[in-house]
Amino acid sequence: IGCLIQLWPFGAWRGRIGERIPTFHHARNAICHLRDLRLAYPSLLSLKCDSMHSTAQRDTSTLDRTERFIPFVLAGIIVFHLFLGITWSHTDATPPYWDEAWYLYQGAVQHDSLSSGKLSDWYTAWTELDRSRPSLVPTLAIPFYALVGINSDAGLLVNLAALVVLLLTTYGLGTNLGGRRTGLLAALLVGSYPVLVGLIHILLVELVMVALVAATLLALWLSDGFRHRRWSIIAGMLIGIGLLTKVFFAVF
Repeated sequence: IGCLIQLWPFGAWRGRIGERIPTFHHARNAICHLRDLRLAYPSLLSLKCDSMHSTAQRDTSTLDRTERFIPFVLAGIIVFHLFLGITWSHTDATPPYWDEAWYLYQGAVQHDSLSSGKLSDWYTAWTELDRSRPSLVPTLAIPFYALVGINSDAGLLVNLAALVVLLLTTYGLGTNLGGRRTGLLAALLVGSYPVLVGLIHILLVELVMVALVAATLLALWLSDGFRHRRWSIIAGMLIGIGLLTKVFFAVF
């Protein structure tokens, strides 16, 4: 403490502190004072060290107990955003229009092609229906069509699945960059963005693309500059899948 008090003005400008520039004499006196204190009160110093050690142990145990609840908090955040998305989708009674209706139609045609039992029919529908844009999003609607039938609400389940992926990957990015609490805050905020909330009840490519962008960034971060082969391969696969959502995926 004495050393810090004596040497503190050393980094300040001379004009701000006048002539109070520390010298070697000040530093030597501070070090000698610290040494004399240590020799005169060894029990005090040991007591202080023990107290600091016990305090650190209590803080660590408290942090460990807090960490146990983080998975439950993350699950609560995901359920909260899913509840809002389902409620909005159920409340919105407007019919699909333009791109949304086109994607729903493509998914229905691909579903019927697969139902015929011929994979070639599905591939023809997948490649011929829309030659100007990738068609991954309509394809993702096929499992939900098979599960609950062909309707607009079934197609919106694609957005809910993409939202879960987005929240989890954003949590992973935040955790790796700033800790698990940062990841929780990041997941809570990204799910509350007005543009994402508005896209939940409309089947477009944007929400799926954002989820794939977040997943790709997480894989690239975990690859550590392509030093880890597994995460590098996963990042490459995600980029390839992302290009099936929008041709400008690499820009994002």
